[in-house]
Formats: sequence, structure tokens, C-alpha cells
Amino acid sequence: MLHEIRIKSLGVIAESTVEFAPGFNVITGETGAGKTMLLTALSLVLGGKADAQLVRAGAERAAAAASFMPTSEANAVLLSMDIEQDESAIILGRSLSPDGRSKGVLNGAPATGAQLAQVGAHLISIHAQNSNGALRRATTQRDLLDAYGGEQHLQLLEMVGTSFARAHRAIEELTSFEMAVRAADAQRSELIELVDKVAPLDLKIGELDSIKSDRERLSHLDLLREVASAIVRSLESIAGDQLALAERNFDQLQRVDSTAVELSKRFTSMVIELSDIESETRRYLTNLDADPTELSRLESRFASISALLKRFNATNEDELLSKFSEARTALLAFEDSESTRESLREAAAKAESEFFKNAELLSAARRAIALQLSTSVTNEIRELALPHSTFVVEITSDSNIPFAKAHAFGVDEIEFKFTAHAGGALLPIVKAASGGELSRLMLAIEVVLASIDPVPTYVFDEVDAGVGGSAAIEVGRRLAMLGRHSQVIVVTHLPQVAAWADHHVVITKESAGVTVSNVTVLGNAERVVEIARMLGGISESENAQAHAQELLALRATLNRPAKSSSKKKTAATPPA
Repeated sequence: MLHEIRIKSLGVIAESTVEFAPGFNVITGETGAGKTMLLTALSLVLGGKADAQLVRAGAERAAAAASFMPTSEANAVLLSMDIEQDESAIILGRSLSPDGRSKGVLNGAPATGAQLAQVGAHLISIHAQNSNGALRRATTQRDLLDAYGGEQHLQLLEMVGTSFARAHRAIEELTSFEMAVRAADAQRSELIELVDKVAPLDLKIGELDSIKSDRERLSHLDLLREVASAIVRSLESIAGDQLALAERNFDQLQRVDSTAVELSKRFTSMVIELSDIESETRRYLTNLDADPTELSRLESRFASISALLKRFNATNEDELLSKFSEARTALLAFEDSESTRESLREAAAKAESEFFKNAELLSAARRAIALQLSTSVTNEIRELALPHSTFVVEITSDSNIPFAKAHAFGVDEIEFKFTAHAGGALLPIVKAASGGELSRLMLAIEVVLASIDPVPTYVFDEVDAGVGGSAAIEVGRRLAMLGRHSQVIVVTHLPQVAAWADHHVVITKESAGVTVSNVTVLGNAERVVEIARMLGGISESENAQAHAQELLALRATLNRPAKSSSKKKTAATPPA
């Protein structure tokens, strides 16, 4: 439910806060006062087009924010976006600068227009003549029909989607395997050569660098022997009588002066370290006299590896080993291709069969639901100044179509058809319904669907286009009926519609050089005056006011209490 909307410097509205109530809310006002600016503000916070011309002349920026009662679906979306949730409200805000740049916020966190729209889709449904185009789309018609089927039908729809995904994966796996086999077959001789030559080599990653290091060492054996021998001789000359004498002197020194103990220990450690270095150098010198053929072996190994890298266009051992692994896998797949291919074909065929079986169940369920929806919507639309109209949901199913032409929603093509005239030909609503008829058709559908799967808030603009008199009264009655299940917000110029509302907002304009619109919530007495103005333009007329009171009395015939919420409202603050 929409708690409130705050607007600043948006079109003719300088600054205003409008609170909405449960049930049926109506917005009225003189032509040009800015009634639709409230809907424009809503569209803006819901991620709609940010038109720089909406910014009020002279203002640095326009801003709007709307506070909604949270829903579990909307909270789930916030959770997926890692945006903090508030038990009392979900606040969507958007600001717009004169250069067309906009900034959105969700519960105080920065948000894109797409994110605002994603959350808003679970909070409110807006219907206007410029937005009812969605009803003309086949996907929207299918979704409305499935929604009317209720929870059990939606579970069947989900089962179809799951089986479609399973079949799609099985077909993709088969296709990928066959492509791999074809590739292996085309390059088989090269793959065999790669495996036959690389496998015996027992190549290790980093081996070339190791060979280069060993080769450099073995190429300079004479120099290394000479240097190592010189080091041994130097160490031998150091470790003689002089070190022994120094050791005795340190012993005497530390016996007389305890402060020299640490220095003596360091000397002893040095002597031990020198001895170790001498021993290690002797071992190093001995190892230099290893196998004289080692250098030749390393040169041969280096040449073999380098030749294979060049032959198979690899930059290093890692890349060559990767190609070797891929080649061996491809050859194994080729050798076992027929049995594997047959197994994958069976799996794909089984998955396809399961999908079409589930899709057939879905089609049968949809046909039954379509008949119910057609009857219910036809009954509703005939009460909305279209007494001879007929609405039909037509379903075309083809269980023999190839899987490639099916989709996750089954094998049905769903189309809403309509005629406004007795005996008229049923045509797709895109051809048969005018803007006003489409708005009323949407209202009829929403009234029917509301008892099954209500949206928290519905907004209608121009739903009463082209009607008046008793027909307008019925439009108002239907909107009030929809208000039993959800919050309803309607922009209207008809008193017969406005009289049914539980909550009445009026927008007035003042002109003092610059037009300014004010938003006011009306009390009972003020409503009589406003309805009288709408009836004849003379709000002070006793006859008009009597007629207004008569219209307002119709609300009692609906005999329903407005729904309320025990949750505390949280103010919507427009972003800076």
C-alpha cells in the first residue's frame, strides 16, 4: 500500500506531501491543475523516464519520494540487492536535474532506475492510456491468464519451466558432444601425433628453466672447480693455529671478565660456521666431478622439448601439457563416441517427452481457466458502459511443434480478443479496443483477478474516458469493489466515479505570475462542495450540492469497511 508521496519542484507543484488511505482514493481538480503530476511523480520514483522538462522553472532539481508498506516479494528483491530492509516502509525516491541527470534511492541506498522498477513491480500497478500498451503484449496476456489460475496452476507452470530447462540442457549437451567429436575427427591425425610424442616425454612444468640452469652450471665446470678449490684453500689457511690461539684467549678473557662471555660465544659460533662452510664447499667440489655425460643429456632433453613446443605452437610447458590433455580427452571421446552419443540422444528424447507431457497438462488447465476468465471479464466489462461487449481468451496449442519452437511457458499461443458490439467479430484487443475501452477492459480484468492475486496498490488514469451517467456510476462501483482487496488510486473528472472513494484528494491551481498547484485532502463537507463543482461547475449551488450528497450516499450501498494497517507509517523523503 502507498502511504504517501512527497513532491518538490515537479512541474506545477512547488512542494507537497500527499497521504493516501486504504481502499479507494480519488484525485480530482480543474483541468490544468496538475492532477496527473502525482502519477508522473509515481512513475518517476518507479524508474520511469526522467524528462528534464519536468523540473520546475528556476528550480535546481525536482524530487519525489514514495513510502510503501513492505511486501514479502519486494523485501526479497531488496535482499537480493543487499539493500537494508525496514519493517515499517519501503521508500523509493528519485531526483532530477535540469540537464536530465537523475539519482535514485531505495531505503536510503543509491539505486538505478531499473532497480526502482524491479522493486516497484511488487508494490504498485499503474494503468493509464499511455501505459495500457502492456495489455496488448502476448506475454502480459499469458501472465494474466496464468495468474488467474491460482497457486496450483502456477505450480504446474513452474513444472513446465523446469522440464523445459532440463530438456534444453540435455539437447545442448548432445550438441556440444557432437561438435567435439566432429572437431576431433577433423584433427585426429594431429591429435594422435601430439599424444604419441608428448606422452613419452613425461614433461614437467618449469622443466626448461631447470635445464637452462643446470646447463649453465655444467658448461663452466673447470671454472667452478678452480674457484671452489681456492675457497677451500682460503678456509684452510684461516682455520689454523691463529684460530686456536684466539679460542684460548677468549676462554681466559671470559674467566676473568664475565662481560666477555657473549663475545666468546659469538666467536665459537663463527668457528663452527667456518668449519661447516669448508665442509659444504668440499662436497660441492666433489659433486662437480659427477657424470660427465650429464651435459649432453641435458642438451638433448632441451632440444626435444623445444622442438615439440615449436611443432605444436605452444609458448611453454604448461600450454603444451594443456593441449596434450585436451587431445587425449578428444581422442577418448572419439573412440567412445557412438555409445556416448546414443546415451545423450536417449536422455534428450526423454527430457523432451517429459516437457511435452507437462506442456499438454498445462494447455488443458489453461483452456479451462480461459473459459472462466472470459466469462468473468465479459460480465464485468458489460457493467462498464459496454453492455454488448464480449471478451474471449483464445488459446492455440500445437503439441507437435519441434522443441526448438517451444518455450519455458509451454506450447500455447494466448491472445485476448474483444468486441464492443453485439454480434461483432472478435478481434485481437490491439485492433478492437480504443484507449478508453482498453482502460475499462484492464479495470474489469483487475477486478476479476483481485480476488485471486491482488496487487497491493492499483493506479488508474482515464479509466472513465468516454463514459458518463449511470455507466460512470458503475465504473466507480467497480473501482470501489477493487478497493475491497487492494488500495486503489484513481485520477478522474467524473463526479459519479469520485463519489465512491473512501479518500478524496483535490488539486487546485493558483496563478500569480507563475502557476502553482496545491494538494489538499478533503473532509466530508469539503467533498460535497468538490463533487458539486464537478457536477456543474457551481459548487455553491444548493441543487448541485444536493445531487453531490445523493452521489456520496451511494457508497453505503457497497457496504464494506476500508482495510487499514496496524503498521506505523514512515515518511517518504525525496532525495536531495
